[in-house]
Amino acid sequence: RALMARSSIPRAATGAAVVAFVALAFAPLGVDGATPPLCKCPASSGACTAAQLVRSSDGTTACGAVDANGELDASVVLDETAQATSLNLTGVKTLTGYLRLSKTPVTTLKTDDLVTAGSINIATNDDLTVLSFPVLTGFAGTSDPDSVLQLEVLKTNAALVNATFPKLATASNVTCEAPGGVVCDLRSVTHLTGALRVRNANLAELKNVSGDAYFDEHDGATVAAEKLEHVGGDLTLMLSKDAKEVDLPRLAKVDGKVLVDEYSAGGANTALTALSFPALTDVGGSLRVESLDGLAVLRCEELRNIGGALELRLLPALKSAYFQRVEKVESVSIGGDFKDAEVHVPCVAGGLLGLTTASGGNNVNAVPTDRVTWRWPDGCSHQPEAAPDPSPASTPTPPKSGARAAVATGRFAILLPALAWGVRLR
Repeated sequence: RALMARSSIPRAATGAAVVAFVALAFAPLGVDGATPPLCKCPASSGACTAAQLVRSSDGTTACGAVDANGELDASVVLDETAQATSLNLTGVKTLTGYLRLSKTPVTTLKTDDLVTAGSINIATNDDLTVLSFPVLTGFAGTSDPDSVLQLEVLKTNAALVNATFPKLATASNVTCEAPGGVVCDLRSVTHLTGALRVRNANLAELKNVSGDAYFDEHDGATVAAEKLEHVGGDLTLMLSKDAKEVDLPRLAKVDGKVLVDEYSAGGANTALTALSFPALTDVGGSLRVESLDGLAVLRCEELRNIGGALELRLLPALKSAYFQRVEKVESVSIGGDFKDAEVHVPCVAGGLLGLTTASGGNNVNAVPTDRVTWRWPDGCSHQPEAAPDPSPASTPTPPKSGARAAVATGRFAILLPALAWGVRLR
């Protein structure tokens, strides 16, 4: 059996091969029934236009003209062998193939009219300053066979100061990690098939990501996707030291794991003091929040189901965490160097530990009872009552004062003559 396992083709590899075969077999073809030709700028060209493109196969044959509808039947690929410092595709509305710029000397790229392309991949162009695709609405055609991404903008474009895709509405597998604090403008994207990976981005209309959503090394003050409701894979927030707010007010469901952490190479994050997922009800995998030095309050007040472990680790400033609606969690691990943290839990004996489903070794659950206090809802039968004082202090009789004192004095004044008269009678 072990020998068979070693000689078997891994399922993941088999699946990837099938996907690759299907992608190649059914890839959209050019107008002549063949895959669009690879084209490049001619040798020794400084400024390069669509009309000057030549076929990469021989470097001399013209790539083909842009037709009356603005369609260019080609894939445009510039790499480290390119000598062009600018690429002007003005007039090209449809690129039946893909656009790839990698390790080029290009400083200027003009794509003002481009509406659709197979895919766009821009990486490691040291002098490129602006990426502007003002009318790009989507992707169609032959995509880059070397990448699963329809849109790829990498932070290795060190000089980039602008990356805008304001009309793009849908896409599949997007990575947009402009360098530094440059915002990748994806303001119109509503649904994304596959994975999303961004560094700083405008995601104002994003509602759904079918795969993983990864916020990587966020340099801004806020991580925001105000309309995001569902993530079909994992949600990862890697925060820089300056990130002070996470704004995901409508996020209701994450099918995979949730991880909120600091980007360790950037220094400790002390700016984020409160973290809230106000609409989140279901997490399919684990929920882990860790290494946020300033986090004092964590709110997951609508969360019902955690398919994996709940892990709160290395949160030295944590004072309160809210999980009072949780109905299921695999295991609970709360640790760090905080002194005392109140964890608000549902009315269940044992707090969150009373809901755990995992079984096994002694380390399935780890909650330091000397530093974590369960806080049950008011009226819950498990809420401990304050014990009565076993030896209450005696209460001295207060001295008489006012009218009561005057009455007592008058009675004593009457009693004294009576006693004296009685003495005389004897």
